[in-house]
Amino acid sequence: MPAPVEPQGPAVWEEILKNPTVKSVLNTTAREITRSIFGTGRRRRK
Repeated sequence: MPAPVEPQGPAVWEEILKNPTVKSVLNTTAREITRSIFGTGRRRRK
């Protein structure tokens, strides 16, 4: 059985996460999911 091959350089997902556009999309997606679960958070219930 051959030994596992060590990746040369950073992994693909690390390269993707360095992209600021991808980071922005992920942050926006996480924020919208959080809002949909917990409500908007901007308005206060009286």
